[in-house]
Amino acid sequence: MASEDKRSEATKRQEELAKELGIDTYARYPRELIEDLMDRPPKEPASGTRNYEKLHREWEQRMEEWKPIPDAKERVYWAWVRHSWCWPICLAYAVATDERDEIMRAVHPPHHPVLFSEQAVADELGLSQQRVNVLTLDLQAEKRLTVKIPEGRKSGLAVFPNPKLAFTPEERSRFYKSTLVKTGIDGPRLEPAVERRFASIISQLGDKTASISVPPDGSDGDQPQVMLVGDYSTLVWRRVIDNRTRFLSGLKTLRYSERKAYANIATQVHNLISQSQSPDSGVRAAAANSTPPVAAAKSPSAEAKVSATQPPVAPEAQARQKPAKMEAAGEVLKRMPEVPAPDPQIEHLANVLGDWLETTIPYESARVLLDKCRKRVPQAQPPISDEEVLAVCSDIVLGKGGLRSANWKRLDNPMGLFVEVAPTYFPKALQNRRSTKA
Repeated sequence: MASEDKRSEATKRQEELAKELGIDTYARYPRELIEDLMDRPPKEPASGTRNYEKLHREWEQRMEEWKPIPDAKERVYWAWVRHSWCWPICLAYAVATDERDEIMRAVHPPHHPVLFSEQAVADELGLSQQRVNVLTLDLQAEKRLTVKIPEGRKSGLAVFPNPKLAFTPEERSRFYKSTLVKTGIDGPRLEPAVERRFASIISQLGDKTASISVPPDGSDGDQPQVMLVGDYSTLVWRRVIDNRTRFLSGLKTLRYSERKAYANIATQVHNLISQSQSPDSGVRAAAANSTPPVAAAKSPSAEAKVSATQPPVAPEAQARQKPAKMEAAGEVLKRMPEVPAPDPQIEHLANVLGDWLETTIPYESARVLLDKCRKRVPQAQPPISDEEVLAVCSDIVLGKGGLRSANWKRLDNPMGLFVEVAPTYFPKALQNRRSTKA
C-alpha cells in the first residue's frame, strides 16, 4: 500500500512538472539511460563488507583502467537532470535521494526536500567540487541550468535544468565571442595578463557597432578595409589565440625532438658497445675506415702516407683495445642527460590545477609546488601527496572568494600564488588532514 501511495505521489509530481515546464520531460526516460550519460566511476566497496580486501583490490584495478567517455560538462549536466526531472523524483530542481530513490526531506517543518549539492555531484562522478562548480557556472552561461531559491523557501540555492535554450541573436553572439576567449574554442585559453592587456587595447577602439578603417596586412599598396569594431575585435582575438596555439605546438615539438635526440644518442652508444663486444668488430671497423677503391686510385700518395703513419694493428693489439673502447662508451653514457619518467602525482597535480584555472599548467611548475610543500615537512611519512597539496590550494581559492570571484580574476599569476602561499600552510594543514582521516 505504501509503495502504491509513493507511486501515485510521483505520478502527480510528473503531471505538475510537465505543466510547469511546458515540454515532454525526461520523467519517462529510463533511469539507466540518464545514468549512462552520467558515466559514473566504479563504486568503491563499503568497508566491513565480506571479502572487503579482495573487493577493494579489484576496485582499485578497475579504477586504474577506468576513464569516462562523455565530456565532463555533459556528465555534470545529466547528473543535475537525473536528480530533478527523472522518475520518480519529477521536480523542477535537483534534490537528494536515498538508496531507494525516494526524496530526502528536512527533519523540521515544513519538511522541504534536501537540495542536491555540488559536492554530491562530485562524489557521484569522481570529480572535485571545484571542477563541478566551474562546469555548473559554464552550464548557467549556456542557459542550460539556472541556480535560484525555489519557490516557497526562504533560503537555499537549488539547480534547475532549463527546458528551453532561449538565446536572442545578441546573446548568442556575445556568448560565442566570450567563449572564444575564455574556453578556447579555437585554441588554448590565454594567460590572464595577456587577456587583460588586449581587452584594454581593443576597448580603446570605441563602440563595437562603429566602423573603422583597417589597413591590409602586408600590402601597403592595397586599399584599407572598412570593418565594424566588433568584427575587428573578434579577428584580433583569433590572431592572439592562434599565436599561442602555434607557440604551444612548437614547444611540444621541441620537447619531443629533444627526447628523440637523447634516444638516438643512446642507441648509437649501445651499438658501439655491441660492436666492441663482437668477434669481428675489428674487421668491420677496418672496412669502415678504409679508403674507397676509386679514391685510392686517384691519390696514391695519400694512401702511402696513411700506411706510413698508421701501421697495421695486430689481432692481439685489437683485443687489448676493446676494453678501452667499452670504457669510453660507458663514459659517454654517464655524461648523457637522463630523461626521467613523469611522476604521476605531479602530472595529476598539473592536470587538476589546469582544470581549475582553465589553462595549461607546466609539469615543472607543478613539480616546484609539490617540492616546496614537501620541504616544509621533510620528515613526513608518507611524503606530502598531490591530493594534500590540492586541498590546500582549494582553501586558498575559497579564501579569495572562489574561482569566479572578482578577487580571483584580478590575479595575474594564480599558479605563482599557489607556489608561494601553499607551502606556508604546512605542517599545520598536514596535521589537520591526517588527524581527521585517522
